[in-house]
Amino acid sequence: MLGQVASAGAIAATANTAYVTGDVQRLERYLLKRGVNLLAAGRHSCLECGRTPLVGERVHSYECERGIVCDLCRLRHRDQPAASELVRHSEAGHAVKLMARAA
Repeated sequence: MLGQVASAGAIAATANTAYVTGDVQRLERYLLKRGVNLLAAGRHSCLECGRTPLVGERVHSYECERGIVCDLCRLRHRDQPAASELVRHSEAGHAVKLMARAA
């Protein structure tokens, strides 16, 4: 009878661990998806292919479209772009700058 109680306790502990592990895995998956979605919301992507342009790549905007077109997809357009820009690193303009000390 004592062996049966131990087995029942072991089964309950295993079931409880599986339940908690399932909750942890669901929480991890939720947090990962939320983080990826937040990162994706803050970036620009090509209207044609959906690709995020690389640092140093040129992106183009056309008068008839709202958004950017990457350098690879530019060949699909016959007309000249209204503007072209170089993709900069996300920290451009946000770096700490040295300033002269006030006298």
